[in-house]
Amino acid sequence: SQIDSIRSQIEAAADGFLSGIQEGWGEYDIVKYAYEWVIYNTDYQIDSSQDQNIQSVFLNHVSVCAGYAKAMQYLLQKAGVFCTYIKGTILPDNATHAWNLVRIDGTYTLVDATWGDPTYGSNAEDESKLSIIYDYLCVTTEEMNRTHTPSGAYVIPECTSQDYDYYRLNGEFYESSDEDLLSKALWNSVDNNSTLTYMKFPSDEIYEEAFSK
Repeated sequence: SQIDSIRSQIEAAADGFLSGIQEGWGEYDIVKYAYEWVIYNTDYQIDSSQDQNIQSVFLNHVSVCAGYAKAMQYLLQKAGVFCTYIKGTILPDNATHAWNLVRIDGTYTLVDATWGDPTYGSNAEDESKLSIIYDYLCVTTEEMNRTHTPSGAYVIPECTSQDYDYYRLNGEFYESSDEDLLSKALWNSVDNNSTLTYMKFPSDEIYEEAFSK
């Protein structure tokens, strides 16, 4: 008796998402928008109602990884962008987890909206003020496999392209720990009254050097 009502509410939420897609956006823009939309509209909460399906995201706005990943799949398919669901495990405790494979302009890449949500694993008193984490938006297989292991039931294409890496696209990827370069980035943030500066490095070694500086 509730099916029609629930379906209508889900479709209304999806229509709201679709109405936010701007003219001239490419597939990457839509994937990024979906990533942000799901995160902004959902808080991570274990044992939330209907957390294994998209009702939890669109109706209740609390979910776990299954809800996040299925919501991403639903929205992107509605928007005409290929997206599928991957299930597997994550480090350090080999817990069950879910994420997505997307295809942008013919290029496969991986997305994990759950790990992009600052409410995931957070004890912050005001989680709504925390920023989205873009580390898991359009990453390679090599990067994702450091922490994520997909189930053997899936045949997943190798994702090698870094063309849609958020930090590279936004000038926040640093090949070295050059102190002048890092200082300039920090001062640019100060001059622009920004409270955050994002930096991504190609290796742990370079990251540690930059951190110490």
